[in-house]
Amino acid sequence: MRFFIHNARWAFAALVLLCGCSRAPDRVAGGDDYPNGVKPLAKHAAQERSDSSQWNPYQEAPTHPAGLYDSTAVPDSVPQAQAPTASDTFTVSIDSFSGHILQVHIRHTDSLRSVDSIVYQPGLGGSLIIRVASFTHNFTTGLENRYDYEDGDGDGFLSIRSQALNIAMIHLVTVLPSGTRVEKDVRLEAGADLNFNLHGDNRLLALETRTISGSDTLSRMVFQDVDGDGALFNPLRDSNQVDVMQKTRDPVSASQTTLSYRIMAFPDFIRNYPVRYHRVLTNPGGTEEVSALGGDSLPDFSAGDSGYAVVLLTPPTTDTLSQSHSVYRVLLANTAGRFQDNRLLSVDRIKTFRLGEESGLHFHLEPSTPVPPGGFARTGALTTRLDFKNGEWIQLQGEAATAEIFGVITNSQGRHGSVHIDFTGQVKSASGF
Repeated sequence: MRFFIHNARWAFAALVLLCGCSRAPDRVAGGDDYPNGVKPLAKHAAQERSDSSQWNPYQEAPTHPAGLYDSTAVPDSVPQAQAPTASDTFTVSIDSFSGHILQVHIRHTDSLRSVDSIVYQPGLGGSLIIRVASFTHNFTTGLENRYDYEDGDGDGFLSIRSQALNIAMIHLVTVLPSGTRVEKDVRLEAGADLNFNLHGDNRLLALETRTISGSDTLSRMVFQDVDGDGALFNPLRDSNQVDVMQKTRDPVSASQTTLSYRIMAFPDFIRNYPVRYHRVLTNPGGTEEVSALGGDSLPDFSAGDSGYAVVLLTPPTTDTLSQSHSVYRVLLANTAGRFQDNRLLSVDRIKTFRLGEESGLHFHLEPSTPVPPGGFARTGALTTRLDFKNGEWIQLQGEAATAEIFGVITNSQGRHGSVHIDFTGQVKSASGF
């Protein structure tokens, strides 16, 4: 998405809608006439200047998503079979065709049942593991955990330290008491030392997580390499660029959220910071799309950028409002990731209306001083234009103070004059028309 918003007042100079109002003239105290539409224009001006809470989505972006830094021990030796006890059972069997040996260890207590199995190939230089699996059910908590470790480099064995490459495929599943399954697929490279259990040089090659209830996928998160080195995360690099796509669905509220973001990931995750962020929320109340953009409205943002936060709201077809398009010009902090130091420079908003006499609204506010996070753009230079479906328009240009708005009214009929509005949108006085 690219927005040509170099001029803060672009919406008012470039878009001229042929609209108007059919209402009877409004009046103020004293009986003076003033143009049609002043009251609704005043209401909109007061309302829009207090609606800028979403201007800093940069700080919403996650910086160390779950799983990126996880490490897991990969078995690389065959455990010795033990004599069975009252709660333990060991079995060993041989596949007559391949010669592979299957060793199974079953343990059962009042609170736990576990089944660990390993398939390996015996040899003169030592046994080579082919596959490892584990299942545990905790009767106290109701949790089940399953682990599968398999070859990921095509040599048929889970781990061979004499080979030039050592990659494992790991599948992890947790089953909650409700039956919901949390799954994770990992592709892990052992690094130059070919030892998975020395984590200092292990490279994370692929990662995907899912949460599934029955046949319904409630969430899915997929990681992608951006650097082009084939790894999502390499601890030997000073930094790694990683893209994350995440979809989450809530069947109770009938809502769905899609996140896509890019992070700079470092061995010390405290240094991490995002460089892209996009969110789409859909529910019965409509669709909200949020983008945090950099200079020239490009997807990537960086420290010191004069960036743009864009919020696009599309209500249901039964709503009076058809669409709201807000653009916030933001000065990003000079230090990467310190989005709490961002400052809001201006607000531009365009609304279109499906129902009623009004067809469109253009609003621009440029605060007299940049606004810090948590603040609203309520004072400064203000322009508001309201368009009507009968072809007329009316515009207010002036200054917003803490509790009031002063400005000049012009309309499509050539009338103009001054107006004074309080913070609730009530017209306190008008003159010069």
